Amino acid sequence: MNPADALLALGIVIALAAFFGAWATFFRLPLIIAYILTGLILGPFLFKSSADTSFALMRDLGLSFLLFLVGLEIKTSEFKEFSGKALIAGFLQIFGTAFVGYFLAILLGFSALASFYIAAALAFSSTVIVVKILSEKRDLDSLYGKLTVAILLLQDLAAIILLILLPALGSKGDFNVSSFFITIAVGSILVSLIYLLSRKVLPYLFERVAVNLELLFLTSIAWVLLIAAISAKLNFSLEIGAFLAGLGLASLKQEHQIAARVRPLRDFFIVIFFIILGSQIVVTFQFKILFEALLLSAFVLMIKPLIVLVSLARLGFKRRTAFLSGVSLAQISEFSLIILFLAYKQHVVSSETVSVLTLTALITFGVSSYLLVYATKIYRSVEKYLRFVEVKEVFAEKNVKTELEDHVVLIGCDRLGWEVLKQLKKQGKKVLVVDFNPTIINSLKEAQVDFLFGDVTDPEIWEEANIEKAVLIISTIFDPDDTEELLHNLKDSGSKPIVFVTAAEREWAVKFYRHGADYVIVPRVLSGHQVAHLLTAQKLSAIREGEMKKDHLEELHASLEKINL
Repeated sequence: MNPADALLALGIVIALAAFFGAWATFFRLPLIIAYILTGLILGPFLFKSSADTSFALMRDLGLSFLLFLVGLEIKTSEFKEFSGKALIAGFLQIFGTAFVGYFLAILLGFSALASFYIAAALAFSSTVIVVKILSEKRDLDSLYGKLTVAILLLQDLAAIILLILLPALGSKGDFNVSSFFITIAVGSILVSLIYLLSRKVLPYLFERVAVNLELLFLTSIAWVLLIAAISAKLNFSLEIGAFLAGLGLASLKQEHQIAARVRPLRDFFIVIFFIILGSQIVVTFQFKILFEALLLSAFVLMIKPLIVLVSLARLGFKRRTAFLSGVSLAQISEFSLIILFLAYKQHVVSSETVSVLTLTALITFGVSSYLLVYATKIYRSVEKYLRFVEVKEVFAEKNVKTELEDHVVLIGCDRLGWEVLKQLKKQGKKVLVVDFNPTIINSLKEAQVDFLFGDVTDPEIWEEANIEKAVLIISTIFDPDDTEELLHNLKDSGSKPIVFVTAAEREWAVKFYRHGADYVIVPRVLSGHQVAHLLTAQKLSAIREGEMKKDHLEELHASLEKINL
């Protein structure tokens, strides 16, 4: 293909990807679906002759830059934020899903080795999709959000380890012990070399080049390309070399600047990877592949969440939390496709296997996006069918020492809720906290605060909290479905407490007022009012003298101590 034809093909590919991307955005679907669909449509026309030439380098660069950024942004300290039970839940989900997925693949007629890779692909979920939607829902700080992120981090770590060990399987997947240990030894030498460079050489080098952002960018690109090439020469993949290159720069002060410069490059080239991956479906399409993809998709969308639900329930989490975490993980990962593609490049799995998993990704990405958005409503619909999941209660259900009458019910005690609780206690109010986060429950025990462990929309919790005799109800939760149900239940009960609720957006605040809320807390609006208040002459004087800084630091330290309890 001559340069003019190659540029024309590239222009057509990017234009169609942008067109489908606009529609995906309109329907609130991940852009990756648009890219795979582009490849599916253009595959018969463009990629049979050009995928191995004009687009191959861009495809490999996209994967390399993706894994470079993954390595660059990995922070082992992130795992410290999660409790042991969250990490146990992650291991149970990965191994439980992989175990069942392996035998499902065997039943479908795949070889033992292909089934191993399919099982791994099914076990992983999409960090990009899940975190984006949870962030949009303001649920990243919720209990199920934190559990989901902990599991996703473990999955990413497991996927990286699998990618590193992939060369040990050989060109035909003929695993042998000597090859495995040679891979481990060579990999250890490469990792040690990069570690030494990251400690002794790279900080000095990047400190010098960081004075010019363009020079910083060029040096970063040179580093990742050189390490990727060395990795390939040592029988590892280019992509693993790129990941290790990112890991080597992760501790630098300039890591954020490097990531910001490389990310647009990654975004462009990774589009080509997913488009070519989509074209593989067309090349090998058969009704058998469609059937297998539908069956694996059903497993990911139904059985995988069930495995998470049972695991978390047995660890003591409420059915609601366990269900929402399970639904959040009901898709496969971009890493799943990368692992299958690299295995295909090494002739470990067939193109048909890649097609099946790519089609499975297309289905699960789309369906799970809507499941995530409407997860709370779905839970309300299926809650009565989940009674078979026996919850092993390992947390105290309640700690109520006082008679519940003329009291304040505080729903949610994380961050904003904790500050509200402190103010209520200062005023001598009789407060009952309702929360379903075990970490917060432990903090309430330490503070000797009356609490109920559960969901306030649960009729049993509603009755035990004696909502109808409360004088004030303050909800700090962001879930609009929960808030709507709370207001609806209050209206039906005929009780007349003062009701404060919280909304992430102004539109929801207006809606909650219409449903009977007496006051709606909108953090963004309150933050603006608070900043405006600080700009008064009196407050600016206190800030200049350092009084407010001292008080604020004390508050922050107290909050951090509460979180680390």
